[in-house]
Amino acid sequence: MKNGTKHGYSKTKIGWISNEWTVSKLRDCCLKIGSGITPRGGEATYLTAGVALVRSQNVLSGKFSSVGLKYISEAQNNKMISSSLRYGDILFNITGASIGRCCIFPDNIGKANVNQHVCIIRLVPECSTLYFMGVLNSRVAKKQLFENQAGGAREGLNFQNLGAFKIPLPPLPEQKTIATVLECWDKAIQKYEEKIEKKKNIKKGLMQKLLSGEQRLPGFDGEWEKKKIEHLGRTYPGLSGKTKKDFGTGKPFVSYMNVFSNQVVVPEEYCFVDIRNNEKQNSLKFGDILFTTSSETPNEVGMSSVFLTHQEQIYLNSFCFGFRLYDFSCIRPEYAQYLFRGHMFRKSMTRIAQGASRYNLSKRYFMQTEIRFPKSLPEQKAIASILTSFDDKIELLQSQNKTLETIAQTIFKGWFGKYKIGDDLPDGWRVGTL
Repeated sequence: MKNGTKHGYSKTKIGWISNEWTVSKLRDCCLKIGSGITPRGGEATYLTAGVALVRSQNVLSGKFSSVGLKYISEAQNNKMISSSLRYGDILFNITGASIGRCCIFPDNIGKANVNQHVCIIRLVPECSTLYFMGVLNSRVAKKQLFENQAGGAREGLNFQNLGAFKIPLPPLPEQKTIATVLECWDKAIQKYEEKIEKKKNIKKGLMQKLLSGEQRLPGFDGEWEKKKIEHLGRTYPGLSGKTKKDFGTGKPFVSYMNVFSNQVVVPEEYCFVDIRNNEKQNSLKFGDILFTTSSETPNEVGMSSVFLTHQEQIYLNSFCFGFRLYDFSCIRPEYAQYLFRGHMFRKSMTRIAQGASRYNLSKRYFMQTEIRFPKSLPEQKAIASILTSFDDKIELLQSQNKTLETIAQTIFKGWFGKYKIGDDLPDGWRVGTL
């Protein structure tokens, strides 16, 4: 080791990188980092044609989606001219459950702008957009994202924190080489993602038929029941009285993202909060159904997740609320995970969402919402079993896809100094022979 080096690479705060590389802050590699605004009046001002307004739901992981794309007038766009998009801009979600998702703005949308939930990252010519996409989707960026979020209970990132992200930066020709190799892996990963999406769509169609009673399973022909939610259980709030300094260590709690993203709470995704002795906070019980209280769009309000473990002293974030069934004689928790994510219930939540630039769920209207379900608990169990089998198949495909992503990450990490073109990788893979 000489002058802090080891075999041609040096230890930095983001890991080992080649001595030929530098570590730069994201802001120093950009012509622009910033976002737009939501036009006053929110969705009421949106048009069916005009200048595209990109929102967080249009920014997927590595892919731009035009589904649900909204439009604003030319006059409104002129008021937001500083956040106009250019082909090749990197779009990065900075709030909510989709924080950290990023993609490249394509060339087939035309004139476009963004709202305040999407950040524009416009690079200097000396930087490769595809390379930076690789960095922003890597563990290097994810770790910094977790460490720099503004707020403990809710996901958020400001421009100052994003601009301070440390980026491992090789010379431009090497950036382009890395980007080319990663693009090969992206294509393989995309094929798996298409299989996963196809399986999800099949499940979605079956789920809609089974949860509405349109399609009945063999051996079941009993009546279905309709009840208001208020007759089935009670609500309770999440954490209260907490400040940013309380988060990071202590007792586990279920985050907003855990509820939003999963129909069943995932223990591996718990966050932590300091709960003092004799402090009065609501803890979760098996079968509790958790709901998000707000979102950027009305069709994402009231997303649910069911707590299906028997762990004790697990808490809930302050931007969600819990619903506890009086008992399981009407609805089984295993069935509830699908019922409250089903088409009919989601449609009800969209209808009662209130707001303009941000939408909230009224608990009064929530409790008045009617749900329909089989009176037969065995039928509920059978429906849940079939849908769970689909989830298992989807999970297997996702696991295989994750393996590909891990290999791609290994290659990318290797470029920080450990591997070069032609070198052997773990499990017999070779860099540059993809």
